[in-house]
Amino acid sequence: STSIRQSTNSTTLVARVFRNGPNRPLFVLHVGPPKTATTSIQCGLDRLSQQLALQDSYYFVGKRCPNSNGTMANGEASIPGHHLMMGLINANPHSRGFEKLQERMDYHRSRGNHMILSLEAMANHLEDRPETWDLFLSLLEGWNVRIVVNYRHYFEWIQSLYFQQHIGKKYRLYWPDQHGLVHPSFQTFLSQHLDRWEKEQPSNDQHSWGQHLTLYALQYFSQHFEDVEIFDLHQPGDVVTNFVCQMIPGATNTCRHLRENPFSEPTVKRESHSFDPHRLAMAAYQQSILNKKVSRTTAVEKIAEYLNKHNDLSDPNNLSCLPDGLQAQFLNASVWFEQRIAMSKRKGESTNSIIHREASDHARLFEQAVQRNKFCEVNVDHVI
Repeated sequence: STSIRQSTNSTTLVARVFRNGPNRPLFVLHVGPPKTATTSIQCGLDRLSQQLALQDSYYFVGKRCPNSNGTMANGEASIPGHHLMMGLINANPHSRGFEKLQERMDYHRSRGNHMILSLEAMANHLEDRPETWDLFLSLLEGWNVRIVVNYRHYFEWIQSLYFQQHIGKKYRLYWPDQHGLVHPSFQTFLSQHLDRWEKEQPSNDQHSWGQHLTLYALQYFSQHFEDVEIFDLHQPGDVVTNFVCQMIPGATNTCRHLRENPFSEPTVKRESHSFDPHRLAMAAYQQSILNKKVSRTTAVEKIAEYLNKHNDLSDPNNLSCLPDGLQAQFLNASVWFEQRIAMSKRKGESTNSIIHREASDHARLFEQAVQRNKFCEVNVDHVI
């Protein structure tokens, strides 16, 4: 490792840069970010853990698939990610997660085994402080390290983030006079994020509104590691097969097996989200259309049943889609992120050619999403 100086938020830090060397086992760290198929990849690696270990000497130590329990098929117990993150953030080498990971790394390094850890919280919660990096990089001594960052189009990712941030109990179970919260519309959420992002740009802060965490993580980890790879979720093929074959060097036997025997179905099935019944229920409650004794859960269920039965949201008059100005602003931001991530992947190519091609391709995909009403939601006032 060597030291360089970097400026972060006007504070000068001494950052250690981790450099790979010969004859070391490989530690593959998949950092997410959230809402980029991380669970599908984790479940795939969990399912393949025994094969990776026996055929390619790669030991997956988590994050384990949500539906699995106990020890994984490779004999490993998943590293407690929350405790690991708290240990790194607080620079505490005695945290349960840190000690557990260090014990497994010492064990596998002594046997020349490779390791894989997937923890999406790394992309947006690891703080850029010298004491954090000193502890983290000390853990990695004696290893070669590859950082893997997933990429999903911004116009898909930010909408998925919107749903993720508003599914808590206070949004689902309780009315406002019971300390419940009101779902903002996607338009409101998006407008606030884009406006703030444009004012704060350029910002390397993961907490910056509208920031694409893929770009943030890419810039952040590239300051500390030589080998940082972008995993593009939009390429053809199965996501787990692509991840194993492209992101895990030397996992040739498992890769060959997956190419010959691909997963028969997606590793994780996610139901599409909609807050339309929630927002209609809240509007009806606030306008005293609903009996105050009706629970929020019941109201949402009944409204969802009605919408499914009558298909009312197939009527364009009952939908509210992005106004032209916000739609153009949204496309511009999504193209901006696409271009910068593409330039990071293709360093030997002309910047102008990358920008032109990525803008054209991205605009076409964005327009297809617009035509499918991907960004439309219920027109609450009209339907009520």
